[in-house]
Amino acid sequence: MQYIQLVEFDASHPVDEVREAMDAWLSASRGKRPLQMALVAADHDRPNHYWNLLMFPSEQEATETSQLPETESAFENWSRLLDGEPVFHNLDVVNHRS
Repeated sequence: MQYIQLVEFDASHPVDEVREAMDAWLSASRGKRPLQMALVAADHDRPNHYWNLLMFPSEQEATETSQLPETESAFENWSRLLDGEPVFHNLDVVNHRS
């Protein structure tokens, strides 16, 4: 079953820095992760509030990706941009249409 990790967070750093943190992880982990989709979104109604959406083929593959050294390093770097702790929402995809 496809799996989404939706990460909600606040960051007063410029949005380009937030996006660049995601891009750096995507580059460092290329070929080592089965990620199907990754996006960073800014909340229209809440300044400095963002969402990362990561879609994986399964929860197991998401878990394996989270244990990669590249992911651990990227998470540490990304966390420095945050104001407070991120909130993780772990979702099973029950319906997906394009």
